[in-house]
Amino acid sequence: MRRYIVVLVISSLALSFRCLADELAEQIKTLGQVNGRYWQSLSFDSKVTFLIAFDEGYKLAAPRGITWNLQKIVGDEKAAAVDKEIKEMFKLESYLPEGMSYGEIAKGVDRIYESPENLVIPVKDVLTLVTRKVHGASQADIDQSAARLRGFIHDIEEQRKKDSQK
Repeated sequence: MRRYIVVLVISSLALSFRCLADELAEQIKTLGQVNGRYWQSLSFDSKVTFLIAFDEGYKLAAPRGITWNLQKIVGDEKAAAVDKEIKEMFKLESYLPEGMSYGEIAKGVDRIYESPENLVIPVKDVLTLVTRKVHGASQADIDQSAARLRGFIHDIEEQRKKDSQK
């Protein structure tokens, strides 16, 4: 009998930990992307490492993704020329603001996540807000953009709830 109780208690604890882990995993992601709750859980060094990895991944993936899509649209022969023009127009070599250290960018992200309502915004979207701020956007513009992102996230999550109830 004593063994049965011990097994029951251990099983209950394991199930509780599993549910807690699932709940925490949901809180650090918004629409499948890591958000401000995740960002705040990182040390400063981990934030810098995240930004380096994100930047390197973007530099590697963006040009290939653009070229692949262009090949489907305009064909192989024209894709390279169009790809070059698009990169030049939008400066897609980097997702992050130029001329700033990764540490400075991390501090900019921290500032946006100081407002608790912004914690649901995915990190990649906050990086665009930091870049816009560096390029001269006013704080009012950044606040409006953050509010629009939060509204967009809310609308998508509500739609997903409705779709899952069908």
